[in-house]
Formats: sequence, structure tokens, C-alpha cells
Amino acid sequence: MHTPTHAYPHTPTHHTHCTQAQLYEQLVGLQTLTAARRSKLEESIKLHQYLQDVEEVLSWLADKEGVASSDDYGKDYEHLLVSSLSTHLKLYALSV
Repeated sequence: MHTPTHAYPHTPTHHTHCTQAQLYEQLVGLQTLTAARRSKLEESIKLHQYLQDVEEVLSWLADKEGVASSDDYGKDYEHLLVSSLSTHLKLYALSV
């Protein structure tokens, strides 16, 4: 007489089913951890980019502070216009 294998808890079918369930549970756990890690890494990248942008702006402001605090107003109004236009063109060229 042949007894069905699913009736016994120690059969290969039962063991395979438990193993698959455990593997699936571990997979879901790993996917959750991976998603959390990805989120943290993306936030870290955003923070790093922000800090880099801040440093760039601070450097730009330091450069402009020297120009803004200069007492050199030029010889006359026309000289001031030419000097100002030249400065704007240089700044534009640097920003592009």
C-alpha cells in the first residue's frame, strides 16, 4: 500500500515547502533592508551635493566681496561703464 508523501512532516516535499517559505521571508527582509540602504545613500548623495554647492557659493561670494569692497571707482562715468561691462562679461564667461 502506498501512502501519500504530503501526510508526513519529514518528507522531502514538506521540507522543500518550509525552505521555500523561509527563503521567501529572507528575500523580503533583504529587499526591505536594501530599500532602506538605497534611501540612505540617496540622501547622503543629496547632502554631499548640497554641501558642495554651498562651498561653491561661499567661494563665489568671497571673490565678489573683493570687487564690492574696492574703492576704485574709475576715472569718470564712462570708465565706470566700460569697467562694469568688462566685469559683467568676465563673470558671464565664468558662469557658462
